[in-house]
Amino acid sequence: MWPAKDVWAAGIVEVDLRPVQEGQNFVVKWRSKPVFIRKRTPDMIASSKKDDPIAPSMREPATD
Repeated sequence: MWPAKDVWAAGIVEVDLRPVQEGQNFVVKWRSKPVFIRKRTPDMIASSKKDDPIAPSMREPATD
């Protein structure tokens, strides 16, 4: 069972992320609530992978 078309349309937000620079935070509104986006640098990604003890044990770890 799918939601009504007006409900479905209200949940879709398209954001152009091309102008966001590495290391920069970006905030968009979705349903009157903020959604925080950060374009991480390669160093940030490597640091988070190093600090996460669960990621290596996952069968298919998510990639950036």
